[in-house]
Amino acid sequence: MHGIMASHSNEDAVNERRLKPIYENLDNGSYKAAMQQADKLLKKHKDLHCAKVLKALALLRMYRTEESEVLARSVVALKPTDEPTLQALSICFREMNKVELIVEIFSNAVKAQPTEEYLTHLFMALVRVEDFKRQQQTAMSLYKLTPKNPFYFWAVVSIVMQALTTDTTASNLGQKMLLPLAERMVEKMVNEEKIEAESEVNLYLMILDYQGKHEKALEVIQSPLGKSLLVSEIPSWEERVAELYFKMQKWDKANQAYRKMLLKSPDSWLYYTNLLTSGFKLQENGWKLCKEESNEVATEMENNIMEKEESVGQPDQVLSQMTSFILERVAKEEEKVQSKECKERPLRGPYLAQLEVLSRLADDEKLDNYPEAGNVLDCLIHYFELFADKTCCYSDVAPYLNKLEEDKRKLFLEKMEQDVGLISTDGGIIYATTVKQLQRHLTCLKIVRYYGFHDSLSCPDKSSLSRELVLRYKDGLKFGTELLHTDLQYSDEYLLMAIHILLDIMEETGDDSLIWQSLVLLELGHKNSRSSHHFKLLLMRLYCIAGVFGPVPDLYEGLDIKHMQQDTLGYNALKFAKSLGQLSSAATLYNTTLRFYLSGQREVMEYMIASYRFGTYQKIPEFLRFSKKIKFSLHFNQAAVEKKLLDVLLESEKEGKTFTEYVRNMELEPEKDTVEWDQLTDQRDLDVMVSWNPSSRQLSSANRQTSMKQELAWLRIRNLLLRMMAVTIELQPPTPSAGPLEAQTNDQHDGTNNKEHCNSKEVLNSLLAEFEEHLEACDGDEDTRKKLPFHGPPSPLTGEYLDGKHGKLMSLSCHVVKEAYEINEGGADDSLSTLQDSFCVHCEKLKNTLQESLRRSRRGLIKEEGDRRVFDRQVLVELSLLSETIVFVIYFMGLACRNLASLKHKVSKRNKKKKNAPKPLPPCVGKLQSTLADITQILEGLQAAVSDLEASSQSLDFTQLTLINKHEEDEEFTETEAVMWKAISGSYQESSKELLELLKTKQQCLSKLRL
Repeated sequence: MHGIMASHSNEDAVNERRLKPIYENLDNGSYKAAMQQADKLLKKHKDLHCAKVLKALALLRMYRTEESEVLARSVVALKPTDEPTLQALSICFREMNKVELIVEIFSNAVKAQPTEEYLTHLFMALVRVEDFKRQQQTAMSLYKLTPKNPFYFWAVVSIVMQALTTDTTASNLGQKMLLPLAERMVEKMVNEEKIEAESEVNLYLMILDYQGKHEKALEVIQSPLGKSLLVSEIPSWEERVAELYFKMQKWDKANQAYRKMLLKSPDSWLYYTNLLTSGFKLQENGWKLCKEESNEVATEMENNIMEKEESVGQPDQVLSQMTSFILERVAKEEEKVQSKECKERPLRGPYLAQLEVLSRLADDEKLDNYPEAGNVLDCLIHYFELFADKTCCYSDVAPYLNKLEEDKRKLFLEKMEQDVGLISTDGGIIYATTVKQLQRHLTCLKIVRYYGFHDSLSCPDKSSLSRELVLRYKDGLKFGTELLHTDLQYSDEYLLMAIHILLDIMEETGDDSLIWQSLVLLELGHKNSRSSHHFKLLLMRLYCIAGVFGPVPDLYEGLDIKHMQQDTLGYNALKFAKSLGQLSSAATLYNTTLRFYLSGQREVMEYMIASYRFGTYQKIPEFLRFSKKIKFSLHFNQAAVEKKLLDVLLESEKEGKTFTEYVRNMELEPEKDTVEWDQLTDQRDLDVMVSWNPSSRQLSSANRQTSMKQELAWLRIRNLLLRMMAVTIELQPPTPSAGPLEAQTNDQHDGTNNKEHCNSKEVLNSLLAEFEEHLEACDGDEDTRKKLPFHGPPSPLTGEYLDGKHGKLMSLSCHVVKEAYEINEGGADDSLSTLQDSFCVHCEKLKNTLQESLRRSRRGLIKEEGDRRVFDRQVLVELSLLSETIVFVIYFMGLACRNLASLKHKVSKRNKKKKNAPKPLPPCVGKLQSTLADITQILEGLQAAVSDLEASSQSLDFTQLTLINKHEEDEEFTETEAVMWKAISGSYQESSKELLELLKTKQQCLSKLRL
């Protein structure tokens, strides 16, 4: 045996030396050299499986995916068991995103050699495919082979994961069988005193928590096992105990526990909120405890577990004592304020806790019953005095501002203004002399705006206030001369508020000039604060509203968006790129976004594997939830569908790739709706744009629901369109065989094709009906065109899509394809006259609708409104949508043309047989020919419209159009304005150029359509 092992060892070492050059070339990126090395080695050693796999890996990295997969699968069929081959196959299949094949190779290896190493690899492969049942079986096999704690707990976690992933119909299975089984398995290890690590105790507590067994979890934590192993600082042992009391609704003990922790951590907001919740629950329930619990509390009081004054009293005293406790914390902070020797600033937590008490008492209409708690006005004034120079002051007090009665708000305003000290008696502007005074003034302005005092001003007064804020911004720049380029200017929020006011005026008056004025001011702000995401986001939004996408990619890149932010913030850029004609930028953004989602799902599996290896079991359900979150993300599904449509738009009928081939290579299944509509989640961060508007103008929960509804409606339109494309390509005549005679004589499809085409017709009929019904529902829904607050999410293009009749055009095109196929199937039979009539009607409607859409969108960039010249911000969006639509119409006409060309061929062939009575061509052929000619004219008209847009954006002297109402001459403003108009002109030219290039390419495709 030793001799055999030695020989194997020597052979492995020799093979390793042989394979080393291939590995080195793969690591260095020299894939062609790696493939050549592998071929050279395989000539001498045909059975060296690892060399074949490394060749497959080189082929894969050279984008020769099909060859790579065939070669790799050929090795899998041999069921190799050597470690190098298996590892190479694992890498290969991971990069192919075919992780299920990794399970297969290690399953084969385990059957041949059930070793610990191979079983471990099999377990990790099963983690990647989320096969929790087989994970459990494999982990138990590992434990039987090598009884180690980690293997046993891998099985326990696998059972927990089965319980968490059961669907709603089988949810009882998880609660009644799987979780109790996992609990018993851990208890077995506890009873046998085999628990070795804190992670194992945490897993036990997690299992109990999922079952709601909080009392048992408390026993575990308070047992010697829990106290000895739960040594993590976050969360602390005391916090875990308090949290369990809270979950068990033992409000008295929870209240005591949080009081005790607040003595050590008097600034913890979580502790304060839980303390208050438990106290109000005690009051609400009349502190009804069972006798046993009452005795326990009494014993704790007698033993002075907590300070005497902090013990929970009778029902009528609970809130009083809790209020007294918080006021004592405030009093301790007041000592810091009063002490001249103490340089430490007071903590904000106690003061906010007092405001929270007042807020909750006001909600319960009990404020008058507890005068000792203070009043909201005094607390807000005092908080302002202490913390107004901190940038967080406004966000701290914002939840409580509405608790102040309206008649006291002006008094609050007066007190703030007196405290800031920038009130002018002669109407001039008194500027801040210190950064702290500037920050206090900004906090005051935010609160004033929140209370709606800005909204009550007239438009001239708002305009004056906006100019004042711009001047304050410029003066405040003097405080930031020593700041780093990555720091924000202290006065940035003056400028942001000035622009918010300008946007208010624009919303009220419809004056578009304020968009351009705001853009210039924002560019000035961005120049001085390159790191301000507020300026970048607002610039992006305003540029896109103005129909300008050119500057957006650089601004978006400047946000330095990473990882999950692609999902939460990506909508700010992706929403506009395609609709504003920047197709190449759109493709780049879609690729970047989809790369995050696809790599994210793979990486999550690697994190889960690491969690198993290192024993951080409580993280595994979190990783699974994260995986589901990105899989069912609304933004991900939108980006995936839009990217496919963009690829079809740009790449079909280009470089030899026909529309049919391109769509077919996408491997879409039109009969299946791959979007899990019920599980889609909205992870967009809709609060990322700062706003100090009154609560009535903030983004409400109703607004968020409306936005989600709008996004789902648009996604459904695009998803149905993609699926209709995928099914129409199946409604084509059979491709002629190599021999012309066979192609002419074999007019009928075989039975299989007939069956497939029949199914395709049914699928298309179903999709068409759903598409048309959905368009009608969207058009009749008032939410479709509802505008949301400016700082909220942008609305999708559903309204513009419906107004431009684009959905109708797609529907008509699909009808034309379907009827052309049916006419071809019938062989121009006289009984099909009704179908031919319908075909002709749809062709006529298609032409008329296209002409109507072109007339609607063919207009100049500058339009006259009375005595004003206004920049038309919508013209580019309309032309972009129409360009996409007409390209898709051309693709569909190509399918119809192929069907009727086949029909024409059949008729001509039959006429040759019947020389005396030739049968005329059916009218549908002539109608399609005339429709193709009409579409050619419309396409030329659209090209002319886009060319006019490009020419006008080049020739217009924007500085002479007086699109911006200047109130004062400012050299820096004028220079920035010139730079902005140059960027706008360049963006429109780039959009026009890309649209023209697209239309010219598809014009060549249209010209080749023949009958």
